[in-house]
Amino acid sequence: MRKLILFLLLTCSAFSEKYTISVASIFQNEARFLKEWIDYNIIIGVEHFWLYNNQSTDDYMNVLQPYIDSGVVELEEWPNLWPEIPFAWGCQAYAYQDALNKCRRKTKWLAIIDVDEFIVPLDCYSLKETLKKHYNRYSGVCIHWQCFGTSNVDYVHPEELMIERLTMKAITSSPHNGWYKSIFKVDHVETILNPHFPQYKPGKYPVNTNKEKNFLEANVMIKHLQINHYWTRDQYHLQTVKLPRYINWKASEESILKKASDLNEVQDVSILKFIPLMR
Repeated sequence: MRKLILFLLLTCSAFSEKYTISVASIFQNEARFLKEWIDYNIIIGVEHFWLYNNQSTDDYMNVLQPYIDSGVVELEEWPNLWPEIPFAWGCQAYAYQDALNKCRRKTKWLAIIDVDEFIVPLDCYSLKETLKKHYNRYSGVCIHWQCFGTSNVDYVHPEELMIERLTMKAITSSPHNGWYKSIFKVDHVETILNPHFPQYKPGKYPVNTNKEKNFLEANVMIKHLQINHYWTRDQYHLQTVKLPRYINWKASEESILKKASDLNEVQDVSILKFIPLMR
């Protein structure tokens, strides 16, 4: 009888999931790029978004309102109430923990990515298909960055697509690409204390895109999936948003500009196959 009850509970839990793939993200002053990012994610198979606004002063609501009205986006206002803690481990991680709490039994997979990060299925056009074919037996996938620079583009205009204009990145094995972001099965995760890597339940574990359980952050592995991390965006964004933000976080201007230069080394056009669908 106990086994039957457990089976029924698990079955009901599975059927209660409304979405297969969802995204949680926190943003600040990203209105110029939000629509492209949401539309791209919808194209690859994301069905729902939990978004957290961290004190934006731009017109983000004009962008998000249609998606909110349609039920695709749930928006939370999320000020930084923990300024004594580094942003990633305080404000950002707490937002993702809130998203985890909200999405339990609502979505099978949750990706925690930033608005400047685009998950790219390399073998097909569908993230859902890639997860089902290659990673369905695992609790999560750690997808390495490929960090993109400005491609010496001064400004991406509203009628243009950023992912079409910005095609220059650091070399694949660059230390700048040593980090990753996670997409995971919600019911296999306990908490999120780190915006890159959740804490899994006992006996559950993630793999890298090569299906390796034990891997180091320094070993960049790109197979089936990569994350295009548009770290600088265009030159205007680098100078007016990125640089002031990182200087406020105690980084030096010289180090930020050096990194921006490093991200314009080689061309990567793997995402361009999605351009016709975006248009």
